[in-house]
Amino acid sequence: TRGWNIIAKASWVPHALGNDFDYTRYTLDASYLYPLIWRRQVLGLHLGGQYIDSKRRQTPFYELASLGGERDLRGFFEDRFLGSSNVITNVEYRLKLIDFHFIWDVQIDGVVFGDAGRVFYSDGDIASELGQPVATIPPTNNDFRYSYGGGTRIALGEALVARIDVGFSDEEKGLVYLVFGHTF
Repeated sequence: TRGWNIIAKASWVPHALGNDFDYTRYTLDASYLYPLIWRRQVLGLHLGGQYIDSKRRQTPFYELASLGGERDLRGFFEDRFLGSSNVITNVEYRLKLIDFHFIWDVQIDGVVFGDAGRVFYSDGDIASELGQPVATIPPTNNDFRYSYGGGTRIALGEALVARIDVGFSDEEKGLVYLVFGHTF
């Protein structure tokens, strides 16, 4: 219900080890939970991003920096946006609704959230990937995207958290996510 969580990592996929691709991924995630008024209310803030350093066509599409899905831009489909880097911010207001003991300690929380993020890429990258001149590629939109919604968290003891979120965006009227663990 309070405190910082900061993660920084770098991963390298080199040709020298027999890989088909050659790239380096840098990731930074920072989140902070701040209790409001009393411990039944918590404000959660998260900021994260990725940067992939590679030559053109040296990163497979399934390893690109992505946004969309239950962990970042709730309200968009999984991996809806792909690019060479991304940035994401999430805000959550969590309110403890019920807690009781039935075999385990059970806690039920309500959550309201807002997400914002974007991926970064260039029209030149897309043209190179498609093998077409830049002039023939339709203009792309890699602006910030926003989503919002609400949900509930059901915690059994200290270790198991089931999360049900409903996310809304300008593309979708409501996507439901049922996953285990907090978003951040």
